[in-house]
Amino acid sequence: LLLALAAGDSFRIARSLALEASFLVSQGGRRRCRRAAEAVDMADQLTRQGAHPSARGLVLLTRGMIAYSEGCWEKACDLYDQAEAVYREHGLGVAFEINLARIYSLLASYFRGQMDTVARRSAELYQEARERDDFLATMMVGLVKLYGRLSADDPEGVRRELAEIVQHCPAQGVELLRHNVAIWQMNLELYC
Repeated sequence: LLLALAAGDSFRIARSLALEASFLVSQGGRRRCRRAAEAVDMADQLTRQGAHPSARGLVLLTRGMIAYSEGCWEKACDLYDQAEAVYREHGLGVAFEINLARIYSLLASYFRGQMDTVARRSAELYQEARERDDFLATMMVGLVKLYGRLSADDPEGVRRELAEIVQHCPAQGVELLRHNVAIWQMNLELYC
């Protein structure tokens, strides 16, 4: 943020403020969420003044994170969908941001109890990620897709899909993914 301010580039300042807000939100707490909302408001003003659509997408994504962290699932879904639309229309090199918006929109739908939406949408996104050979999206959406299987009382389907995810995991790296797989395996054992 300090470097962006020194450069005086409104695009970089807006991005830095939005990223700062996302870091504040990830730390949790009401005070940090308020500070994050203030930072993202400033970023939003800059994106509107400078007409920076990519930064606008980041502002919407960050607003979605704030709503998500506050348990406002419907608002979070709406903001994530708006962010994805902005990125799709104006963004270049924003596959990660689109994936993030999609995954968190799925998780917010899960918390809203919309299991049919989670099952349908995650299956579509999983197939799409596989077709474009996007490893990270395939794995993360694949894990979210398991909620749909489990809500349909299909623990064997969950086991099969977990085995498929593990099969496609590289031997090294992706520790977070391995951690999430282990949590799913443990939860599945508790479920059964």
